[in-house]
Amino acid sequence: MRLRTQISGKYSPDNAALFRFKQLLKQAGLHVSFPVGDEIIEYEEEFAITVPQESRVPFHLTEEEFYRRIEENHIQIVYNLYGLQEGYMGESTVVETAYAMVCNKPIILLRDPFFGKRASRTLADSQCSSHAIDLADTHAHVKTLLKQHLDHGA
Repeated sequence: MRLRTQISGKYSPDNAALFRFKQLLKQAGLHVSFPVGDEIIEYEEEFAITVPQESRVPFHLTEEEFYRRIEENHIQIVYNLYGLQEGYMGESTVVETAYAMVCNKPIILLRDPFFGKRASRTLADSQCSSHAIDLADTHAHVKTLLKQHLDHGA
């Protein structure tokens, strides 16, 4: 069974590295549910469209599907790098990460978090400890999670 994940983070034309990271995860053997596409094909009012279907449905339905994937997938990966802002977590990413916590999912943050001005302070003020890892170590960390997952017969 393949380890499944989704990537939270700033989906923006200015953040193409997130899509390169998705490719690295896929090469490591993970199934990545979101982003659905491998690039942004349309961007309007801070909403990224990565496949044509996303432009044909209301945004809230895509959001609901993302949350379903958090429930179903094995781990939550937060790509909290945006431009020169290492650790950036905007409002949506904070809420998605909090939901993953509620679902008892392991969470990987690529950097120690700092919260965007619109982000909820819920996570910043909580007792949660962050275990950010270096991008170069992500592959090894994901392989370890995959092995643990397979060892437990999930």
